Parts: sequence; C-alpha cells; structure tokens
Amino acid sequence: MMRAMLAAISGLHANQTMLDTTASDIANVNTVGFKSQRVTFEDAFAQTLQAGVAPTTTAGGTAPEQMGIGVRTSSIDSVMSAGAIQSTGNPTDLAVQGNGWFRVSSDGTNFGAGSISYTRAGNFNRDANGDLVTPDGQYLVGSSAANGQGNPDLTCLACCGRS
Repeated sequence: MMRAMLAAISGLHANQTMLDTTASDIANVNTVGFKSQRVTFEDAFAQTLQAGVAPTTTAGGTAPEQMGIGVRTSSIDSVMSAGAIQSTGNPTDLAVQGNGWFRVSSDGTNFGAGSISYTRAGNFNRDANGDLVTPDGQYLVGSSAANGQGNPDLTCLACCGRS
C-alpha cells in the first residue's frame, strides 16, 4: 500500500512539472525566437525485491529484480531545432536557417568590443545611425574577419565558428 502511494504522489508531482512546462510553451509560442521544452523523467528510487546472482562456471547470472516506487523529473531541455521561416514584410527581420546564432553586443563600436551575447531572435530594427539593433538596444555585429577593403565581413553575422 505504501509503495503505491509513493508512486502515485511522485507521479502526480512529476506530471505537474510536465504540465507547467507545456503551459509555458503554449503561452510563449508566438514570441520571437521561441524554443519549446521537453521534460524527461527517471526513477526516483527503487525497491529491490530479489538480489542478483553472479554467473558461475556452469550457469549464467541473473539480474536483480527491482520495482520502481517513484518518479522524478530528470531534466527540462530546450528543443533547439529550427522552426519554420516566415516572411514578415520587414526587411530588417532576419532568420538563422540551420545551426548558428546572431552575435549581438552592448557596444556597437569596433564590431563587438562590448560584451558579446548570442540570440536566435532576428527581430532587428535600425537605430538613429542606421545600425541593426535588437529591441533592447544590442547591436548586431559581424565577425572580426575583414574583406579585401578592410571592412568587417558581414556575411558572417551569425556565429559561424570564425572569430
């Protein structure tokens, strides 16, 4: 009876975590750069009903017989797969197809001299100087590689492994 109660209570608690995660996904599905999450579960603890037996020279061994008596949330992982690219009609809205992130910086000078952050949200606007910025004012920056004229290589706006 006690085993059944422990399994039921821990199952309800783990299921509530999964429902909370699903509710958060639904609430945020239309936010820019949305990434859904998934919940994985694992045994919280198990009761050994029969011990395992080691193999001998004449017979194979047996695994222990265990019964799980509870579950817990193992992890809540972000699903980083690419979503569908949609046209917005705004020429400053960008998207990353496949792997990669946009490099953004709090300092737009020297192509990222400030603290560098990465985002997959591509809803950029132009500031008073014509620079592409995030809604919270971070500058979209390119790589430190330069083209033949000494200008930054803006073909690498998304993080592509070059620095």
